[in-house]
Amino acid sequence: MNGNKLFVDTNICIYLLNDDHVVADLLNGNQIYISFITEIELCLPQQQCFGQTNFG
Repeated sequence: MNGNKLFVDTNICIYLLNDDHVVADLLNGNQIYISFITEIELCLPQQQCFGQTNFG
């Protein structure tokens, strides 16, 4: 899979950020694209991303 264009979601990005070597190998050599929403989700604190916000 070399030279393919891949659109990945937030979960795939999280796996990659957590050093998942299987995902890294699959994405290696490909053009990777993410949505603006995925970019925002990755910038939010983890507790907000996964609905674990404590409202008091």
